[in-house]
Amino acid sequence: MLNFDLVTIGTAALGGGVAVKLLEFAFDEIKEWRTGRTDHSRNVDRNLEPLLRSGDELVGKLRSLAEQDFLPIRRADSDNLSDPGFGSLVYLFVQFWSEVEIIRFRGLSSQVAKSKRGRQVQAFLRCLESRRLRLIDRISQRAVDGVEGRQRVLQYAAVVHALIDTLDKDRLVIRNRPAIPNKLNKRSKRDMTYRVFGVYLKFVDNPGKYLGPLN
Repeated sequence: MLNFDLVTIGTAALGGGVAVKLLEFAFDEIKEWRTGRTDHSRNVDRNLEPLLRSGDELVGKLRSLAEQDFLPIRRADSDNLSDPGFGSLVYLFVQFWSEVEIIRFRGLSSQVAKSKRGRQVQAFLRCLESRRLRLIDRISQRAVDGVEGRQRVLQYAAVVHALIDTLDKDRLVIRNRPAIPNKLNKRSKRDMTYRVFGVYLKFVDNPGKYLGPLN
């Protein structure tokens, strides 16, 4: 059984990485406000690159774990963040969620809504926070426990993978990583095809890369 608790990840996020990121953001915003040099387009570019990099690292980690059927962390103690496998996973989730929070805090999702890329960012964030896909709900949901829990993580990884591929098609920031559709079961593939890529992410060029064939 895969036995780790994403409430722990959420708590770590609030108590650590996210707090630091938001403090850094507040300092930068005050400094720019005082000098009157806030440039919205520069803010967008500045914050999308860290989001892409953190998403790329998270996808790489989850892909590696999935190929091993999550064996390295199946027996990890969710209260022991010193465990190297679990601890590194916590760190990468915290890092990615921190960048998501920075984008939301800066209001970038509304600033860039007039552009195609901006609308794609909004769609991906809505998708990742949807009830069907999100891993934690207000830092209270136990999201990963047993086989279906692993499928939830794999679905989340597929959407993050699609996000970084779509927003950096020229591979200026991220790597060209292969997907792992063979790890998704039939139910997950069906749900992702019709309820995720078919509703939230219709603009994704090649959802088959992340899902594989339905049969």
